[in-house]
Amino acid sequence: MKKIVLLAFSLLFAIHAYSQDNDKLPEQSTAVSIDSLTVRLKRLQHDFDFLSCEYKLNEVKSELDELTHYIDISSNGILINLYHSQYDRALYAAYSKRYEAFCTNFDALKEKTETVKFSVAYDMMMLGFTDDEFKVLRAGLDSIEKSLNRAEYSLSYHDAVLRSYQGKKYE
Repeated sequence: MKKIVLLAFSLLFAIHAYSQDNDKLPEQSTAVSIDSLTVRLKRLQHDFDFLSCEYKLNEVKSELDELTHYIDISSNGILINLYHSQYDRALYAAYSKRYEAFCTNFDALKEKTETVKFSVAYDMMMLGFTDDEFKVLRAGLDSIEKSLNRAEYSLSYHDAVLRSYQGKKYE
């Protein structure tokens, strides 16, 4: 316990001594320090803006990919039931409700995607990104567009499989 108190007291003394040394710096050195900190702050803000845009793109892409995977898994489940069992009205109702939920989720994600694309495109125009950063963000925009198309295709495939399952009741 004595060692911890002694360590804390030493630390406080060192901080106090260091702050008194900084009070004695000449004004010119302080101005240089402020300029240096301003440059570092601008660089950090630039990096934050880029990372924020990249995060938004990756978040939407992940959500779209996750939805696509769920739709594909559901489609595979319907296909398995289609080939290995008889038509079941309750199962078809459950599949239909799931499909409607997928459609609702897709519409919400599509709207979110458009919002994020607009936000990132605006930031790309207004903020001074480098050519490499611009290319990364452009690739991210293309990637979420492909993910959106893939999710839309999976949704239409799921609908076709669901209609095939419904058609089995007439066999």
